[in-house]
Amino acid sequence: MLDFAIRGGLIVDGTGAPPFQGDLGIAGDRIEFVEPGPAPPAREEFDAAGLAVAPGFIDVHTHSDLTLLANPLAHSKVMQGVTTEVLGNCGFGVAPLVGGTQGLREIGAYAQPDAAEWQWRSMGEYLDRLQQARPSPNVAVLAGHIPIRAAALGFSDREPNDEELGHMAALLEEALDEGCLGVSFGLIYPPSCYASIRELTSLARTARQAEGICTIHIRDEADGFLDAVKEVVEVARGSGAFFEISHLKAAGRKNWGRTAEAIALIEAATARQGVGLGFDAYPYAAGCTSLSVSVPARFHVGGTEALLALLRSPEDRAAVREAILQERAQSTGEDPLESLGKILVTGVETESNRACQGLTLSQIAAQRGCDPLEAMLDLLLEEHGGVTVVHFSMDEEEVRRVLCHPLCLVASDGLAVAPFGPTGAKMPHPRFYGTFPRVLGELVRKRGLLRLEEAVAKMTGRSAARFGIQQRGLLARRNFADVVVFDAQRISDLGTYLDPARYPQGISLVVVNGQAVVRDAQHTGAQPGRLLRRGPR
Repeated sequence: MLDFAIRGGLIVDGTGAPPFQGDLGIAGDRIEFVEPGPAPPAREEFDAAGLAVAPGFIDVHTHSDLTLLANPLAHSKVMQGVTTEVLGNCGFGVAPLVGGTQGLREIGAYAQPDAAEWQWRSMGEYLDRLQQARPSPNVAVLAGHIPIRAAALGFSDREPNDEELGHMAALLEEALDEGCLGVSFGLIYPPSCYASIRELTSLARTARQAEGICTIHIRDEADGFLDAVKEVVEVARGSGAFFEISHLKAAGRKNWGRTAEAIALIEAATARQGVGLGFDAYPYAAGCTSLSVSVPARFHVGGTEALLALLRSPEDRAAVREAILQERAQSTGEDPLESLGKILVTGVETESNRACQGLTLSQIAAQRGCDPLEAMLDLLLEEHGGVTVVHFSMDEEEVRRVLCHPLCLVASDGLAVAPFGPTGAKMPHPRFYGTFPRVLGELVRKRGLLRLEEAVAKMTGRSAARFGIQQRGLLARRNFADVVVFDAQRISDLGTYLDPARYPQGISLVVVNGQAVVRDAQHTGAQPGRLLRRGPR
């Protein structure tokens, strides 16, 4: 007898094949039956008549490295159907903590709940801590370039010598041996942004030798967008590694339309040169990152403390201000103060500035009697760099075109949070709660830009195959029972930029390893997720 049967649903199996009406049966943590006919008797049943039954969504680009420790129930993820998260993206790993990484926690993008107080040194110790948290979804992890480079070079802007590069390679090898799926690079964030093609290629070769993937936040998503994509093509060609370009987008009005050129470069490299390349995207025209990224990279040398020291000096602050104005005008083609003023502050660290959350820099500036750039620099000082923001920089139509491309996967670039508790103090981007339902509701149902089976494949089977996640992502016998059941006629995201912490509608059931974590739009409290370590070489 089966443990669980989902009866009469529209089976969308994750391969991209046309769906069919049928039953799905689960025994223990595995799928035992998925056929057009009726499944055998089961101890528990779910009536899926009129609903779609798909593999649980795999979110290949997330930043839940610390929030899963603070809130392992991962409400914002499982409530939208995510059953597996890939952490450690954009270079932001949280281990190893050795050598020059003392300033790692001071970087603004790490400003997340510190429930575990970083009680680890190696990646293996962090993975053990993550496993002990027993999260609701499954979790896989990438090794981040930022802590690896900081361990060898601190926060310096220079080329590593052979010994230092060997040290970085050894740390990456250790992380891969301890279970990481690959390595991530974040080339707009210090100190990752100081890496040369030589360094990137060397580390990518290390990942390739372990059959690991490389993901990369490219060096420039604005004026230097196409050159940044060409750099990834060069590194992928030189290393032989597969590179996933994270959240492919063109930022700034003057750069809109350039994703078509970027994709043409990627297609040419994969078709004619055999280079391994792919990309992912989220279905929103606004991004979310640390406010400190708006300060040019040369001012980050030495880490957050060094940057803050510059902002405290009137002379140095004036130089920082001028550099921001020049760089922003060149990269976006917009008035720099006007474009800065549109940035929405979503997260601060101190209670004294909590009222800034939900305000633009223009609104904060008006309250303080200064311009948006002065408000930004003051806020960075007051919050010790720990300010997260939403910036409205992309074209909606272009975002949709990227998502519909066959090489594109769906990913949230979000965090596992909840509207309450330690992860609920800040305003998230709505993608934290609604990425996957938004694709199904907006691109599939409302606009007809993707077939249902195509959209599901981008969220499941293709994601698992590209990232080397075994026996998940497809509804097939003996695969692990990660399943989402949803109403294709109702599913949609409900969050907005000013009211983002809203669960989506239309998701009826979410199963992880055979256990229901969401039923009737409520979290069950189950924590059946597993740590998905890469197998030994």
